[in-house]
Amino acid sequence: MGIFDRLFGGRKDRPPEIPTGSGSASSLEQLLSRHLSRMRDQHVSAAGFRTMKPRWDRLLSPEIAAYTMEAISQELGKSAVDHLHHYQGRRFPGVYVAVSTIPAADPAEAKGYFRSGYTGLLDVLLNESDFFGTGDVDIAHWVFCCDGTVQGVHLTYLPSANSMRTSKQIAVMAHDLMTPAERAQAGLIWNK
Repeated sequence: MGIFDRLFGGRKDRPPEIPTGSGSASSLEQLLSRHLSRMRDQHVSAAGFRTMKPRWDRLLSPEIAAYTMEAISQELGKSAVDHLHHYQGRRFPGVYVAVSTIPAADPAEAKGYFRSGYTGLLDVLLNESDFFGTGDVDIAHWVFCCDGTVQGVHLTYLPSANSMRTSKQIAVMAHDLMTPAERAQAGLIWNK
């Protein structure tokens, strides 16, 4: 069974200013905050927004934000040295937060750093977090991309398996890191 069949039971009807320079913690926090703000603005009128907004906002809580900043710092150093994708994840109450670093800023180039494709990595994260075992953990996957001068961030946020079965939710996918085949598998098809 594929990742999207596991997530959505085979359903295809789920809706689918970058700082440069020093990479200081405050500029990273601003980058993440702006990304979440754009995401909220994009989904404000969607069914499920009121349920999801507090869940997205907790990614900026002091404990989770500190972990995210530290993980970016640790993994980006590795990516800069060996020019590979690196990640780490940690479970917090109700959410598993994974942080990836990619030594490329352009999404077209960045997607090539996932050995088994982006959905292959998501499948690994679902297993590491016990997403389907407990059914009560959301998945947040930050992907920090940096080519040495330009930085960008992407976020996939998957509500818990139990909540997707019982109420309106919004699953957000970092679709620009997915191959055309992965987007088609997810039902995210558009002319691009």
